[in-house]
Amino acid sequence: MDQSLPDLELRRNNLFRQLEGLGDFRRGTISVNYRKCGKSNCACARKDHPGHGPQYLWNVSVGGKTQARNLPIGPELEKAEREVEAANPGLLRGSSLATK
Repeated sequence: MDQSLPDLELRRNNLFRQLEGLGDFRRGTISVNYRKCGKSNCACARKDHPGHGPQYLWNVSVGGKTQARNLPIGPELEKAEREVEAANPGLLRGSSLATK
């Protein structure tokens, strides 16, 4: 593969432009969780109660270890959803996140 330096620089510049067009993205998934608090007198202690929530967690594996971070409802959650969808097209389609 004998390419001249100007050709390689042009190719590199084109790749940089393509990367700029991607925008923000992040690996991982977003899960929706309902949790029971453990207090016996709380409404969530009833058998038919789903628990407190929804709570949105961004889950990602880094160095073989899974990490999770709570995402508050609002702009931060919406940005994370866009970024995860950009990194994993179609991942959220049909999920409860896509229809909330």
